[in-house]
Amino acid sequence: MASITRRWRRFMAVGCSHGHYADKRLLKEVLAFKQRWAPQQVIHLGDAIDLACFRSGAINTKDDATDPTADIESGLLFLSQLKPTLYFFGNHEARLTQLMQHPRAIVACLATRIHEQILSRVSCEVVGYNFQHGWRRLGDALFGHGYMVNEQAVRDHAEAVCGDGANKAVIAHLHRVTQAEGRNRHHPTGYCVGWLGDSEKTEYAANRRATTSWSRGFAWGEFCDNETVIWLAKETQAGKFRLPV
Repeated sequence: MASITRRWRRFMAVGCSHGHYADKRLLKEVLAFKQRWAPQQVIHLGDAIDLACFRSGAINTKDDATDPTADIESGLLFLSQLKPTLYFFGNHEARLTQLMQHPRAIVACLATRIHEQILSRVSCEVVGYNFQHGWRRLGDALFGHGYMVNEQAVRDHAEAVCGDGANKAVIAHLHRVTQAEGRNRHHPTGYCVGWLGDSEKTEYAANRRATTSWSRGFAWGEFCDNETVIWLAKETQAGKFRLPV
């Protein structure tokens, strides 16, 4: 009987770096790990840029007066250093696509220009923010930004999107490093990679209890044609990542 050889390849996935809200020290650690691990697939799961002044609740707040230039440049700089093979628009980047249709021409024009600026600076596939179609598969894992925000959202994403040979779902969005098992016959598993930002800088989330559950990290592992092995790296109390490579 002929032996079956499966070719395993490496990947890493980060998300929610949030432009000028990113912790630059952690970004350096992520980039150093990428160099050591040398993955064939590098994924940014979205919210690479924060775009606080474009959020719906920003009117008449501090965010409303925030110049987005530094935020955009910080986000694009990290993307240029990370060199992703896949970049997902998260709900923060999706603010631009929504406002491109704004009835005020000045708002629509600015959103369109920033959207074009991002696309011109990223040399990989950009996946739109869409629950039905905003997923890409490696092995038996589906990767996407994430859409639900309830306490069981990691599990719920896995139950909602897995099937047809995919039994893992990897998201960002929730800002907490988490793994959760689904409750159906496909035995799906959900993973959240956490975030890479600095909570002290994100004033708009400071008074939410859920913010206390945020944790910082990323995912890495290996995949072949029909299987994916996923490890979650979570920041230690010393503010480092303990990694075997």
